[in-house]
Amino acid sequence: MKPRIWTSALALAATVLGLSTAVHAHPWEGQGFAQGDMRMAQKSGAPHLEQMAKKLGLSSAQQSQLQALHDKQQAAMQSQREQNQKLQAERSAAWASPTLDAARLESLRQQELQQWDAMGKLRLEHQLAVAKILTPAQRQQMATWQQTRQHRRADKRADAH
Repeated sequence: MKPRIWTSALALAATVLGLSTAVHAHPWEGQGFAQGDMRMAQKSGAPHLEQMAKKLGLSSAQQSQLQALHDKQQAAMQSQREQNQKLQAERSAAWASPTLDAARLESLRQQELQQWDAMGKLRLEHQLAVAKILTPAQRQQMATWQQTRQHRRADKRADAH
């Protein structure tokens, strides 16, 4: 009887931990980002920047500044993603080992949290840098545009469920 309870407890713990790591693996979900949006952000940025230039009436100087900023951000985020993949591989290996090391798993969890915090900080710094390039009127237009996009995405998600 006790081995069955122990097995059930381990299965439950793995399920709970698996769900919590899934949340950490995709922190943008539930924050207004769809996976397609993240894939688009990881590309050259040209379509997004062109659309932004049209909607906000960006000057050519602003467009070049934003393209340079985007390229810099892409390189920084790629490095962060690679580090995150290494941590995920280490976590998988730790879970697959014959004996579970709770201290090691907790250490990896803490490292992943720090990793996501670093990525969040990079995103905030990027957003602030973009805001400095835009005029106050363009920032207001962008905020309105983003709200409209968020409402459309929310409506699509509601229709899908």
